[in-house]
Amino acid sequence: MKHGLGEVALPGSRTHRTDWVMEGLRLGRATVDQLAAVVAGVLADVPPYPPAAFSGRGVVMVGGGLHYLIPAWASLSVLRKSGCHLPVEVWFPVAEQPSRPAVAALEGLGGVAVRTLDVVDLQQRGFALKSAALLLSSFQEVLFLDSDNLAVRDPSPLFASPQYAATGALFWRDFWDRSSVPEIHEVLRFPNEQVPKVTFESGQMVIDKARHWRGLLLAVYMNVYGKTFAELLSCYLGKGDKETFVYAMLAAGEAYWVSPQPPGSAGVVQVLCEPGRAASCRRQFMGNTMVQPGPDGLPLFFHANYEKWDLALPAAFEAYQRRWQVLAPGGQDVVGGVFLNTSYGIGYDVERHVFQVLSALRCAPWFTAYYQLRLALDDPPLPALDGFHPLPNYISFRPFYRLGWSGAYMGLFRPSLGDRLVHAYYRVLRWRLKPLERRLKGKK
Repeated sequence: MKHGLGEVALPGSRTHRTDWVMEGLRLGRATVDQLAAVVAGVLADVPPYPPAAFSGRGVVMVGGGLHYLIPAWASLSVLRKSGCHLPVEVWFPVAEQPSRPAVAALEGLGGVAVRTLDVVDLQQRGFALKSAALLLSSFQEVLFLDSDNLAVRDPSPLFASPQYAATGALFWRDFWDRSSVPEIHEVLRFPNEQVPKVTFESGQMVIDKARHWRGLLLAVYMNVYGKTFAELLSCYLGKGDKETFVYAMLAAGEAYWVSPQPPGSAGVVQVLCEPGRAASCRRQFMGNTMVQPGPDGLPLFFHANYEKWDLALPAAFEAYQRRWQVLAPGGQDVVGGVFLNTSYGIGYDVERHVFQVLSALRCAPWFTAYYQLRLALDDPPLPALDGFHPLPNYISFRPFYRLGWSGAYMGLFRPSLGDRLVHAYYRVLRWRLKPLERRLKGKK
């Protein structure tokens, strides 16, 4: 196949235990030249943008089995409650296509079309489906939303923003600093000074295909060969599609906008105790949802990317444990300080609304048959709706800090002096000692 990537010699893998980039290893010259030639060939052969193939503006989302349909149902409900009337396409892999009654229920939400994603080369799974759905959707101008991402205000004005008018592409930052390989500018052939210092998250993206056709097709290519490009663009904290869109646009020489404001996090404050001789307890923020601002700086997207919405709900809201209690940084009360704060433009208790929507979904006439179908396809069973309500294991940012990772997340908690010393050790020295550690083990 033309532009097939073939075998690519990488120095190693990038996990939480080993990372050849952090250890100081580099891509070989032959590998850099091989990758650069392939990328240049792909861009040279991109066909002209087909204006008759796409039109209008709309929202694109990827669905799936219970794990994705449930949060998608909540996301679509909140999208409509926000006042957004843009048409929506929800794309499903062939093996996870919903039943006819489920399709009818989704379309009954208003302006929603269910479409089938049968792109064989993307293997019908994984993050690569996102780029395929974005490319194949009928819209020229797309707001892509992850199924677990809630637009708590109407996102339609993003298309009218000066940032979009100037660039045709809007992106948002992730928690982490850059972790792409040092040679990435050579592989993608753009100036080294343009390498982003941050990472990105693709839970929401706004893209004009007409202005970003070449970059979008390159991003799809990078996702087809995701195992290789994921290693080049990110450490273990961010492997997937999320870096491919910005880096592909850099390679294509296309302009884009990135939110200058780092993401916040919604979650809870819990008392955590550490056992041992010097046992201690501390109040610590535990996040579960990335909060992204609009260009106006106010919260616009609540991306529940850690512990997706499910139907493990109590029978009544009074017994429900809110997942969105505190917004960090700052410690604002999410309900009174954000959702019901008139200056934020939301105007209702979003989490209570989601609870009501998902409780009604569990009891919807079509859902029982759909649930039995998904069980037959090995989806995990749901707990009974009888008051059982487990508290999810939310994310603490402190362990990432102690392991030496840097980024915007460091503003979400207060590290102790001990935390800072451990961070400094793991940030540089620990990784540099990894090769020596492996050699010593090999001699035993």
